Amino acid sequence: MKRNKVIWLHLFFLMLTTLYLGSSKSLSQRAGGDNVRDESYRRPDSSSYPVFDLGASRPALSPEETDLRRKKGLLFDGQRLVTLRPHPEDSAAGVVDEEDAGIPALPTKESDLIVIGKVVSASAHLSNDQKGIYSEFDITVSEVLKSGSSFRNTKVLTMDRRGGTVRYPSGQTIVYFFEGKGLPRLQKEYLLFLQGDKVSPNHHIIRAFELKGDNSFAAVDHPLNFVSDGITGNSKAGLLADLRMKLSKKVPDVFPIKEMP
Repeated sequence: MKRNKVIWLHLFFLMLTTLYLGSSKSLSQRAGGDNVRDESYRRPDSSSYPVFDLGASRPALSPEETDLRRKKGLLFDGQRLVTLRPHPEDSAAGVVDEEDAGIPALPTKESDLIVIGKVVSASAHLSNDQKGIYSEFDITVSEVLKSGSSFRNTKVLTMDRRGGTVRYPSGQTIVYFFEGKGLPRLQKEYLLFLQGDKVSPNHHIIRAFELKGDNSFAAVDHPLNFVSDGITGNSKAGLLADLRMKLSKKVPDVFPIKEMP
């Protein structure tokens, strides 16, 4: 009987240890970490991510500017992603974005605004609770493909998306990202699918495609992150033709998921 008690105690402590390790697993992606998916999915190219300098002094804001920044940051509160006391070995931290599941590659129905534009400025900001980070982009709009009644025709549009880089007073930098989700780059042209909300004046990026000068395009998000829906070619002209056809014919948003090679 005593031997059985000892065995059960060992099993109990083993179970507790397993539960603890599972619940306390760090979001930080360190060298030699487990590869659940290929690295290009787990960590997007962050070489051009906007940087928020935690130790830098900032100009005083007016009450109106402070309130505007508060409204912009509300959507990104509660992320529990950014830490103000990072582990000295950390260089990146990422989480899975479950909100994107099932959204098509060309989300015409989900988008309030679809435009083509060039990114002219980029900046990173912490959320109001300082536990989230988002990047803000200004774009010069060259073409509007879809707009709602509330859209004000403007040449410059501000949009945002979760993610960015934090530089700490020690000089350490950590990239905070959402798996499979990238960010636009400065001075590049994009096809952008955007969504507004009732609080922030910014539009939020649902999907983005870089339109390249050689008539090709590249999705900002990893292909595993969206449902394939009618992108028939690999040229910029083909992509825009597919989009215009979908907008004109109201092609359904959901298509069978193609098997990845």
